[in-house]
Amino acid sequence: MNFDIRVVGPNIAQVFQTVGLKANAALVPAVREELEVILARSLQQVPVATGALAATGRVEGPEWYGTNLRGGVAYGSDAVPYALYVHEDLLAIHPQGKAKYLEDPAREEFESGRSEVRIGNRIRFGGFR
Repeated sequence: MNFDIRVVGPNIAQVFQTVGLKANAALVPAVREELEVILARSLQQVPVATGALAATGRVEGPEWYGTNLRGGVAYGSDAVPYALYVHEDLLAIHPQGKAKYLEDPAREEFESGRSEVRIGNRIRFGGFR
C-alpha cells in the first residue's frame, strides 16, 4: 500500500534557495524524521485486534532514485497480508482504530502544510545555514 506525496512548496523552495545544494545532504534525514512522525500518527489510528498489523508498521527509506527522493510508511508483511484490506474497508467496525489509518494522518500532515514546515525547518536549522 502506498501513495505519492510531493513535498514541494514555498517553504521548501525558500530553504533550497537560501541554503543551496548543501540542503540535499540534510534532506534524507529530514524526510526520514517526517516519515517517523507519520508512522507515529498512523499507529494511533491502526486497528488493533491482535497487534500484528500495528507491529508491521515501518518507515522505508528515503533513498535517492536519480533526482527523486523516495520513502514511505508501510504496513503488512507475508505474515500479515491483510493490511491493504483493513486500510480500505470503510464498512468495518473496529473497537480500536479505523480504516484509512495511514492515508488520513499522512494527508492531514501534508495538506495542512505542517510536514512541509517541519522538513524545511529541519533542513534550515540542521547546520546548513
